[in-house]
Amino acid sequence: MGKEIKILFLLLLLFSFSLVSADYLTHQVDKDLEFSFTSNNATQCNITSINTPNGRVAIGLETTRDGQDFYGSISGSNFSSMGDYCFNIVCSDGVNYETGNFCRSVNYTGQKLEMPQTIMYIVVLFFLIGLLIYLLYIYPSLPQNEVNDDGYVISVSQLTYLRPIAIGFMWLILMAITFIVSNISIAYIQAGFLGNFLFGIWTIMMYSNIVILPLWVIWIITTALRQAKLKEFFERGGMNFQ
Repeated sequence: MGKEIKILFLLLLLFSFSLVSADYLTHQVDKDLEFSFTSNNATQCNITSINTPNGRVAIGLETTRDGQDFYGSISGSNFSSMGDYCFNIVCSDGVNYETGNFCRSVNYTGQKLEMPQTIMYIVVLFFLIGLLIYLLYIYPSLPQNEVNDDGYVISVSQLTYLRPIAIGFMWLILMAITFIVSNISIAYIQAGFLGNFLFGIWTIMMYSNIVILPLWVIWIITTALRQAKLKEFFERGGMNFQ
C-alpha cells in the first residue's frame, strides 16, 4: 500500500508542475487579439509573422500609430490551437530598422491558472484518488454472507448491500477524477490530445450510465430480496442455503 501511495504522490507532483502556467499573458482560442506597444523612435511598425504551435505564419499586419504608441488587432482565426504564439515586429524610423516580439499563451478559457486554483485542484484530486484507493482497499473486507467449502450459505450478513453501494461510489469517484483531469488538460494545459482522450472516456462513461444505473439498482434490490429470503430461511431453522 505504501508503494502505491508514493507512486500516486509522484504522479500528482508531476501533474502539479504541468498546472503552472507559462510567464506569457494568456489569450482565448479563436478570439481576436487587441494589442498595443510603444516605440520611442519608430514611425512605422508592422507585425510580419506569428510563430504558432503549428509553425510560422506570415501576416504582414500594419499597425496604427498614435504618437509613439502602435496598436492593432489580429484575427482570432490565427488562434485555432492551444499553445504559445509569438508575434514578430519590425519597426522603422525611415532609415533604421529594429525587430522585437511579444508572446501570448493561448488556451480555451483565456485565463491563467493561478497558484490558489492549482492547489485547489491538486487537493481535490488527492482527496478523490485517496478515497478511491481506500474504497478499493476495504472492499474485500466488507461484510458478506459466510459460505462453506461446498458453496452453501451458512451465515447471513445484514450489511451485504454495502458492496454494491461501494462499487457505485467508486464508479462516481472515477468519473469525477476523469472529468476534472480532462477539463484541466483541455482548458489550461497544452495537452489537448490527452484532454480530449480523457473527455472522450468520460463521455462514454456518462452514456454507459444509461445501462449501468438501472443494472446497479436492480443489483441492490435483488441483493436485498435475496438477503431477506436467506434470513427467513435461517429463522425457520434452515442449515445451509445455496
